[in-house]
Amino acid sequence: MKVVVLVDGEHYPSVTRWAIDELRARGLEPLAALFVGGGEKLDPSSALDLGVPLRGSGSSEAPIAPAVGDAIDELHPEAIFDLSDEPVLGYRERMEIAAVALAKGVPYLGPDFRFEGAAERRSRMAPERRLPCALSQRASEGNAASADTRDASPAKMPEMKGATRRSATSGRTVGQGRDPTGRRSIPRAPSSPSPTGCPTWTP
Repeated sequence: MKVVVLVDGEHYPSVTRWAIDELRARGLEPLAALFVGGGEKLDPSSALDLGVPLRGSGSSEAPIAPAVGDAIDELHPEAIFDLSDEPVLGYRERMEIAAVALAKGVPYLGPDFRFEGAAERRSRMAPERRLPCALSQRASEGNAASADTRDASPAKMPEMKGATRRSATSGRTVGQGRDPTGRRSIPRAPSSPSPTGCPTWTP
């Protein structure tokens, strides 16, 4: 994934270079670094070298979001990755960057956050897997046939005179309206179509 990284001067350059190298190790490709401000840890006598082309956001008081939009238009990254920290960028500035990036269809990422549009989120989600209709129907029919076989094959015993007889499995008296195993005979509901068009079985 090609990214533009946001960096500041509140971290030592060696630490920022390490973070950019870590992004590479994780499969990202930094195209450029956009400097968003701050200078506490920078040496004013030497140029900032981070191992990638460095872009500036203009004056220290200029808003960052327009510079992010320009970088997206010129470099066409697949994401913006923010390596900066407070106080250079506060919550308001980050929300402005997120709005600009998402409006251009580019996710806005950080070490512990991710902002992305609905299309990007759907593309990352695994497609829903369903059994083909024929397999689903065959499985349902197999379950129903198995249940019918169990109901139709009770333990047998000689017929006795009279209206009742005892079950060979439980010893209970079996009368009218019960099957030979002593359970009540409940008619099976017919199959009904499901929303996917496959039949469903109601036990």
